[in-house]
Amino acid sequence: MKIEDDVLLKLIQGKDRRAYTLLYEKYYKTLTNQASYILKDKMEAEDQVQNLFIGIIDGKIGVNINSCLKAYLKTCIYHKCLMVINKDKRVKKHIDLYAISCNKEIAYDYFHITETQQCMDELLKELPMQRLEACKLVYLHQKKYKEAAVEMGITVNSVKTHLRLAAKGLRRQFVGSKEQVKSLLYA
Repeated sequence: MKIEDDVLLKLIQGKDRRAYTLLYEKYYKTLTNQASYILKDKMEAEDQVQNLFIGIIDGKIGVNINSCLKAYLKTCIYHKCLMVINKDKRVKKHIDLYAISCNKEIAYDYFHITETQQCMDELLKELPMQRLEACKLVYLHQKKYKEAAVEMGITVNSVKTHLRLAAKGLRRQFVGSKEQVKSLLYA
């Protein structure tokens, strides 16, 4: 059923419930497409169109429309989209200011930790397979020696030996030989 905008407008101002349904069916797709084009986000566009229709139903929007209904609705959704864009810009600005104001030591610590983690990953890759597996089971998965031994198919003492040798090898690779440490300390 096609209904003219001026008749629809009078029905809406008279709070006719059918008019809201007709208005929704007639303009929802057009307004959603316009909002999607402006916001570049279909979900947010649908939310803004829904909010517009809720405002009309609540009587907060469209009480004194003196122009074309279609033009009025398109202008309303345009301004709603601009408000969303401006809000997003303000939020991004505050996040950026917060990031800048963060203590530089925190940033240094983060990068230092990341660099250390990468170094440890490289050192772990150089471990023999069984030593690496023992380290993963006991330290990463926090299994008991007995559980790790059962899973690996070896004895508990073998797991302990693999862990001891892995720690010794990692220490040597990470710190260097005793001669290198002495040369650095006494230089």
